[in-house]
Amino acid sequence: GALVCYVCRSEIEKKVGYAHFCQTPHCRHEKCGKCPLYSNAAEDDLRAAKEAGMKAADEVRKKSLEDINENTASLLNMPSKQR
Repeated sequence: GALVCYVCRSEIEKKVGYAHFCQTPHCRHEKCGKCPLYSNAAEDDLRAAKEAGMKAADEVRKKSLEDINENTASLLNMPSKQR
């Protein structure tokens, strides 16, 4: 089966294993860039939900802008009698 990080939700290659996680106690993970080995599950879930919501909102904004651009382009190309 696949291994998935409970913090960042990315897939962990089997050859990487626990090296995905920081092994240094009390590390803030700003320099090492690794996920903490121990964390608060509720905080991890809240962070993941927030990131998913922000990604979805960005996709909706992008789609809305594409729709506006298409509608504007079609209006600009209409003959004057149809406007």
